Amino acid sequence: TFVSYCVPCHGASGEGFINALDAPALNADGETHLLTDEAILAAIIDGGVESGGNMTPLGDALSAEQEAAVLEFVHTLWTDDQRAAHTH
Repeated sequence: TFVSYCVPCHGASGEGFINALDAPALNADGETHLLTDEAILAAIIDGGVESGGNMTPLGDALSAEQEAAVLEFVHTLWTDDQRAAHTH
């Protein structure tokens, strides 16, 4: 799911800023680990328009299981310290 829906804008390693859309980094170099899981899921489902971004809402394209899988995968892109400090 991450490869199909997220990689085109966020990059294969979640590095971000790979094209003109300037999608933010999701990996340890970004700030996603500072967001709650609820906020990350909201961005996946509703897109980034409310926060000033251009992300397409994926709520209609992904099942709840796919959304949860993307969230869990994003967690793997962070350092151990970032995961430990993350507020679910």
